[in-house]
Amino acid sequence: MQTLSLLSFVTGLSLLATSVAAQEADPIYAYIDKVEAAQQELSERYGYDNAPETLDAAFRAAGVDWARRYTDPWGNNGLFLDLDAASSFYHRAEEDLEKWADAVEDGDVSVDDAISELVPAMEHFDRVHQIIELGFQDEVLTMAEKAWWLDRHEEEANCLLPIYDCEGDRAAYEATKAAAERARAASRAPDWHWIGGSMSSPTLVLIRSRRGDRLLRT
Repeated sequence: MQTLSLLSFVTGLSLLATSVAAQEADPIYAYIDKVEAAQQELSERYGYDNAPETLDAAFRAAGVDWARRYTDPWGNNGLFLDLDAASSFYHRAEEDLEKWADAVEDGDVSVDDAISELVPAMEHFDRVHQIIELGFQDEVLTMAEKAWWLDRHEEEANCLLPIYDCEGDRAAYEATKAAAERARAASRAPDWHWIGGSMSSPTLVLIRSRRGDRLLRT
């Protein structure tokens, strides 16, 4: 009976220590929640099921008519694929933060030391996230501009404007087609594979632990 009571007491102390360690890592889990929320916000606008609706709203606002038929392919094969490429930035940031939380819970680093490293790391995360957000906004506007020019291009091709005869105006046709391509090429949207790869580790830092110097991300 005494052995059982002692075992229960030791087990209770172990569970209490684990609980305290987990609570100490709470600020890091708050950072993880922030990363997840940032990615979720992008997904709600540019995810596979949502990207066409985002484009359609932009096309309507730009007065696009005929070219609204492109919202599905441009959304799902354009915006969504860009989101998929950029997502590794968020996944790897979350993985790094989880390793920081594990290090705190294991007693390898104090929560104060972890936070001192993660504050500038999360500032870097915020900057890159803003670049990604602005990039998507720019890409949507540029697609809407291209769609507007494609509307003009279709009007020329089908003699829909009264100022042209039924033979059409080949020069105007080619000019509007070229303008549509220039609109898309002029986008300031970043290279998503570069964002997803080269800038995907905002929390990569060297920490000192009882086990020696090591990189959190392996």
